[in-house]
Amino acid sequence: MYILQEVYVTGLDNPELMIEVKRNIIKNANKLQIVADSSEPARIKSWRTNGWRIKGAHKKKDFKTNAIRWIHSKKIHIQYLCVNFAKEIQGYVYEKDKDGNVKEVPVDFRDHLMDSMIYGLERAIRGKAIEFLK
Repeated sequence: MYILQEVYVTGLDNPELMIEVKRNIIKNANKLQIVADSSEPARIKSWRTNGWRIKGAHKKKDFKTNAIRWIHSKKIHIQYLCVNFAKEIQGYVYEKDKDGNVKEVPVDFRDHLMDSMIYGLERAIRGKAIEFLK
């Protein structure tokens, strides 16, 4: 896997974020299929209303744990300009049980780019890497 670009900004509303993504990623970014956090249906609807090809992730039980397990089996190449992604992945922390043993459950803290990677890889993780787009 290759992480080549990132958009990492805070405090923007949806229209401002759409402009930021278009400016920093690809001019026709709204034509790409985006998989977003399904717990934000209003945000997804707003992007769709503005012409973006976006859908919510199919988060089932243990989705994140299984996704992380799948990602661990891959080699990740991070472009040197993706400093926030590199910082986030290096700071990823897992919960520990009462005896100090590391569990497969990540601590939910500063993991926005990691979550977006998981959503973007959702089809591949579920074994459906090929998709024919309309």
